[in-house]
Amino acid sequence: MRVIYFLTWCLFGPLFFVVSLGSKSFRYAWTERWGLRLPRVAPGTVWVHAASLGEGQAAAAVFSALRRQSTAVFLRTATSRAGLENAQGQELCCALPVDAPWVVSRWLDRVRPRVLILVESELWPHLLMGCKKRGIPVVVVNGRIGRGQKRLAKWAPGLYRSCQNAIVLWSCVSETDATWLADCGQTVRVDGDLKANAPLRPFKVDFSRPVFVGASTRQGDEARLLTAFTGSDTPCTLVVAPRRLERVPGVVKLIEESGLRHALLSEVESGTVFGLDVLVVDQFGLLPSIFPQAHAAFVGGTFDGDIGGHSPAEAARFGLALVCGPETHAHAALWSKIPHRVSGVDLGPAFRWAMGVAAPQGNDQLEQHGFPEDLVAALLPFLGSPVPGERGGHRRLLMPVAWAWQVVTALRNLIWNRRAPTHSGCVISVGSLSAGGTGKTAVTLYLAQRIQESGRKVTVVARGYKRAKGPKIRMAAQGQGGGFLGDELAMVSARGIDVISAPDRVLGAALAFENGADIVLLDDGFQHRRLGRTLDIVVIDAQWPRGGGPMPVGSERESPKALSRADAVWVHGGDLPATMEQFLPSGIPRVSGDLAPVCWLNEGRSIPLETLKGKPVRAFAGIGRPGRFLASLLAVGVEVVEWRAFSDHHVFSPKDLADLRAWSAQGLLVTTEKDKPRLPDDLALWVLRMEMNPTSGIEPLFVEIERAIAG
Repeated sequence: MRVIYFLTWCLFGPLFFVVSLGSKSFRYAWTERWGLRLPRVAPGTVWVHAASLGEGQAAAAVFSALRRQSTAVFLRTATSRAGLENAQGQELCCALPVDAPWVVSRWLDRVRPRVLILVESELWPHLLMGCKKRGIPVVVVNGRIGRGQKRLAKWAPGLYRSCQNAIVLWSCVSETDATWLADCGQTVRVDGDLKANAPLRPFKVDFSRPVFVGASTRQGDEARLLTAFTGSDTPCTLVVAPRRLERVPGVVKLIEESGLRHALLSEVESGTVFGLDVLVVDQFGLLPSIFPQAHAAFVGGTFDGDIGGHSPAEAARFGLALVCGPETHAHAALWSKIPHRVSGVDLGPAFRWAMGVAAPQGNDQLEQHGFPEDLVAALLPFLGSPVPGERGGHRRLLMPVAWAWQVVTALRNLIWNRRAPTHSGCVISVGSLSAGGTGKTAVTLYLAQRIQESGRKVTVVARGYKRAKGPKIRMAAQGQGGGFLGDELAMVSARGIDVISAPDRVLGAALAFENGADIVLLDDGFQHRRLGRTLDIVVIDAQWPRGGGPMPVGSERESPKALSRADAVWVHGGDLPATMEQFLPSGIPRVSGDLAPVCWLNEGRSIPLETLKGKPVRAFAGIGRPGRFLASLLAVGVEVVEWRAFSDHHVFSPKDLADLRAWSAQGLLVTTEKDKPRLPDDLALWVLRMEMNPTSGIEPLFVEIERAIAG
């Protein structure tokens, strides 16, 4: 069956790719669903998938519980548009990729989560098998076994076993579900319905009369509710929340025909509602916030045998008198714990019963099945799972172009191996095998500061990527800012280091020595072989040692064989991959180090990191690996309420700046030290200063540097 499922995607996947553009619901986030736009996160994120709005309530409870114990970056995916637009509690959110094997493979290899937490039981075979193949543990929370999963187990047992084999732990809603899974050989526990512990959104409307809520109503539910409401002698307000918002116009028309005074929730301002018969909830995510003010509720879908009723957990959390139809098998175990009245086609008697019972007092029996602390303890070890290693390439369809790139690079190196470079003086190159985000500039800055502290004059020379038009060779004395020097050199210059921005690095180095430099540090110079260098230091990003593949598949400029030219290596963010060891010359210095937050910069002042701990911030970054910056923000204890990642060296448009000013008006706005030179001075910013912190091997490197200086 696995083979049939795979072949089905191979045969019909391309057709689905085209046809899905015409689907109104699927066209939303289409590029994300097909893996054409991927979340820009650092490897090791905690991935939580909740298909739609209901599952999203449980996901929000998971985020709230885990955030108190962990500073991990949380990535939320959803299937439905409502689930995406109303996701809360995570740092990043995107659509779940379709289960096409080529899409899933690329997505997992690029995002590389350390764990997948599935809410309820949306099981996609290629996704789960891909996680298993890469060693990504999968945990299911709020798990329940529906008819669909049982049919899959019956008619495609091999495919179902492949899905189950990827799941290491089930946290179930009921004992019945847990027993069924245990019989299938799964590791299970019972923790109840987590939706009952979802954080509530702010709700500023009060009601002057008792409230009866029609929750998650389906076709036909509203007519029954209106008949029961008009037949009741108890003055109250009926709140109707359709399961799907596209049904709201039809529901409003039905209410108008009944002659009742009504309004949409979006039309009601904050304050107390007087004299209103029916309030229609036309906004997602606010229904749970209405329950605390309600007296009773009807749970929708309970007249539909195919659905089996929606979950009563959120309403029962506040001890509401509950009414339902006869179809409750989807949540039978939970209904058995909750006092309720089952109604026939006529809801009138049950409606009158519900409004006649005592005021809500809370449901102690349900609350003991809320989000348990021992579930948090069970999930935390998975948050420390190993990060999956780098695999394959990011854009594999471009491999023919990548092969051509490799041939051209090999020929270029062959030529330079036979040509004599231009020597001007003591030049130390800091470069990398890959472009963007490897930490080259951070290492250059560290070396420049330490060499300068020894009393020598050092100048950093770089090309000044994406600088504005102007003179070919530029010095900081002639102008400042990212537009003049390039953002990286502007950042280095702000630290008190002499810099020269020159696309022709040979001329730039010559000018540096003319101005009295003892040493030139060449930032991103490993491939610039026209300028001779005394020492070649290669920086390797341990998370992306191959840059996701050769250009343009990934960002790798040269293969690891080029390490034979290195005089030293600096491994950033982890250990040197074993696959690259064989290419290193023996005996060369090896430095390990990490970027670490040092302080905040605000209005020219250095401010301790603890100052913003626990405070909500809006953050953005336009650097090579923005996900790494996001992880650093969480590590220093700020609460990232909104986040945006731009491309490396991004030139901010007027619209971008307007959006950032709007963010700044709402609270603290934080960014990177590299982004600051590309932004206007009047934009209120907090900048997180990061510095390279060597953990081993730095002294042998400086022995080599001293030898190089001595000639």
